[in-house]
Amino acid sequence: MNNTTVADLLGQHLTNEVQTTGQATQSDKAWTRNYHPIRNLYVHTQVNHRDDGLVYANFERALLPWDADDTMRTAEPAIPANHRIWRLESEADCELWFHSEVSNIVLAAWSQFPVVTQSSHIKPPRDDQRISEEVDAVYSIKTRTVSRAVLAIGEMKRNRVDPDRWQSGDISSLPGQVKLSQELRGYAGKYQCPQVFCFDGETLLLLQFQANSAPDILQENCPVDCWVLPREPVGTPLRPALYMLLLQVSDGSKPCML
Repeated sequence: MNNTTVADLLGQHLTNEVQTTGQATQSDKAWTRNYHPIRNLYVHTQVNHRDDGLVYANFERALLPWDADDTMRTAEPAIPANHRIWRLESEADCELWFHSEVSNIVLAAWSQFPVVTQSSHIKPPRDDQRISEEVDAVYSIKTRTVSRAVLAIGEMKRNRVDPDRWQSGDISSLPGQVKLSQELRGYAGKYQCPQVFCFDGETLLLLQFQANSAPDILQENCPVDCWVLPREPVGTPLRPALYMLLLQVSDGSKPCML
């Protein structure tokens, strides 16, 4: 009988062997040029260079706090990821790894109270305008008032995130990172969702736009909370990071707009 819970697995580092090729996503999507780069970063991860470079994330400073219902959710039964060896060569490989090793475990906590579903490559749930772009991962809930409310969105790349520059809080000197930030802001605007992440096989980048309304996401000076977490088991694991991002629900019917 399996007595393992989500809580048991959230804090575990991922141990399956991962082989990478070093290939990087090279993209310059024309539609992203219409969006401001991210400049106003508030970084909530800290690298302890005296302790083997361990990376620690402070979620409490910017996200809704852990509450009694989270203890209830994470007490749900969960099954560890299968033992296997991974080779991350394409964006699809990165996507499969993330869902197998991280997302599937986290979603076991969201099988009820409320039910959170993850969909891949779907358009924003809005009928008021035609949007052709599709983000790679969408996490959403159904409510009494809307058929689907988006909680968080995610984009998969290959070795596209420069963790040192994002950790520094200033990406302006690297055109590739500026373009990535424009793309992530653009997706956040299209899906009207302030919680966004990007996983590139090596780094999980979490962003939260401090927006009081969806149009605020598009403002050039909109403050953006930022967490930069390596896939390697050094410091804060990836699973609780995704869980905390999904936790940002203000009243059960819409994503939290801080």
